[in-house]
Amino acid sequence: MKAWKKSLAAPEELIMLSDGNGTFASQLGISMDTGGFGGLRSRRFAMYVEDGVVKVLNLEEGGAFTDKSSMLKLLDQIKE
Repeated sequence: MKAWKKSLAAPEELIMLSDGNGTFASQLGISMDTGGFGGLRSRRFAMYVEDGVVKVLNLEEGGAFTDKSSMLKLLDQIKE
């Protein structure tokens, strides 16, 4: 995650987390079954949380990867 954050030139205060076993995604209800492609996986998303409250959740449809879950879009949204 550190290398990815660095390659994106993300602000230091931005915390990027992984969910290796899918527990977080399952609890949020944003997991999907990809069958033979990898089994139970998280849908792509970007989330902004402030003091434990989700302020923004940008959730991709299925396994899509568009700008909807991009860091730049999320940063634009939280600047408002």
